[in-house]
Amino acid sequence: MKKIDSLTIDAIKEVSNIAAGHLSEVVSQLTGKEMSLSVPDSNIVNVKDAADTVGGKGATIVVGYMNVFGDVTGSMVFLMPKKDAIKLTTLILDTDVSPLMFPSALEKDALRELVTITGGAFLSAITQFLGVYFAPTSPVISSFGAFNLLNFLKTRGGAMEEYESRDIVLVSIKYRVEETETEGEILMLVGPTILDYLSREIAGNEQ
Repeated sequence: MKKIDSLTIDAIKEVSNIAAGHLSEVVSQLTGKEMSLSVPDSNIVNVKDAADTVGGKGATIVVGYMNVFGDVTGSMVFLMPKKDAIKLTTLILDTDVSPLMFPSALEKDALRELVTITGGAFLSAITQFLGVYFAPTSPVISSFGAFNLLNFLKTRGGAMEEYESRDIVLVSIKYRVEETETEGEILMLVGPTILDYLSREIAGNEQ
């Protein structure tokens, strides 16, 4: 199993904070409400245990899966507890959202836009950091029981990504809307290929 060193974690924290600063402005424009975002944690977890970070294997989650091409081919994954996804969708669409039918086609479109913006901000920050070119695709939005997360990642990643059993970095993005005091969290999973690329580049720069 590949190990993740402290330099990689520190770099991801720095990149995430750069991205969060840009995201606050863009998401505030998207929702029409002042929103603050912070990145309090970037933790190493085994991919088999990732479901525990979004409420446990019995929870219902919303997942955005984004393929990334360019100088590096890989993926990024965004995880939200269903209740937080509903909060964000309500803000974006400025209308009440029914938990029973969530997410509808319109609600998936709203979440897809949010994931696209969030992933794009993170990848732009990596480009600023390392000068690498990324071309992200439109994300797939799915909702299912958290217990099925690993199977979903293996199916989506295929032979391209080693999602079977390895350590990954999970970035916590906390948001707060001051006007409504709405708070929640988006968890960003940096896919194995991009993570390994960052580790190699950072190690090379340290030599």
